[in-house]
Amino acid sequence: MAVVVFNDWTDIKPFLSGSHSTNDLETIESQLSSALNDEILPYLGQAAYAGLLDAFEADSSDTRDKKAIGYLRGALANLAYFILAKEGALQITDLGLQQTTTAETKAPYQWQVNNFKKQKFEAGTNYLGQLLVYLESNYAYFTAWAGSDQRTEYRKFFIRDLVVFNRYRRIADFGTLLALWPYMRRIQADGFSSSITSELYAIICSEYTGTISTDIALLIPYVQEVIAHQSLYNAIYELNFVISAEGFRLATWKNDSNNSREERAALDEIGRAKTYLLQAADGAMSRLIRYLDENASAEKYAPYYNNIVVPRANAGNEIDNLRTSLTTGPSFVL
Repeated sequence: MAVVVFNDWTDIKPFLSGSHSTNDLETIESQLSSALNDEILPYLGQAAYAGLLDAFEADSSDTRDKKAIGYLRGALANLAYFILAKEGALQITDLGLQQTTTAETKAPYQWQVNNFKKQKFEAGTNYLGQLLVYLESNYAYFTAWAGSDQRTEYRKFFIRDLVVFNRYRRIADFGTLLALWPYMRRIQADGFSSSITSELYAIICSEYTGTISTDIALLIPYVQEVIAHQSLYNAIYELNFVISAEGFRLATWKNDSNNSREERAALDEIGRAKTYLLQAADGAMSRLIRYLDENASAEKYAPYYNNIVVPRANAGNEIDNLRTSLTTGPSFVL
């Protein structure tokens, strides 16, 4: 198949752990194409994909190509079956949509379909996340990735890796991290300037996408912790709803033997989670500010020192001087 990096079924089967599949590769060709175009290329980019496809077609023996192609295969295989599960065992006939059943087989319960979809989506997006991390760690070799617009966007995020995010708050998969990126983008745009000065934050951003000094490297975990908690806080309501032209609907399913698909979101628990996440985000920001208060100087974190530490100290001195003048000033005799 020219559209994806598989020779035959033996290339795809190792990535389908937990599933017994009897498909031929051609059976899921459209799903593989959809997985590539809809779920992978927006983050990988056409040029980087073309480079991996060239390496595949040339049967490259370089271990870097082989490893990257392995991650790409894992993403494609699992996401293709995720898409196939969404479509279900349906046939379009003159009578409309029909579900395929035989005397020997029956349609799965909805909870079984949901669990299968969840497993495939998690596995597929995690492979995608591993692929991006691997390309970035070897960008000098993967030159098409190095010069791509997708890499430029990818490197803007302070949290690009599921492993990094899970240091601060555990989430299900790399797909969840992708869903949080729009919220992270807004936080990174205007969530730090007023707290640590726009000048220092600009230095942090500049070094994070280039060469990171030792002093700035010490600030990165604080920044990441704020972003992790604040992005979840900002997203928690929206991620529980699907917004479409028909309005809002709950993005939840009820797993039972009746193939039911309705479950009311626990909005009170969501509210408590928001309170907790806001406290966690505020606590992380406080730790960042405390670290700067204790370590900033004219030579280290100078923008914060000059614009926050020094004015605060001067204001404190003025108050002390005023208090002293009031208590030690001249005595008036009437």
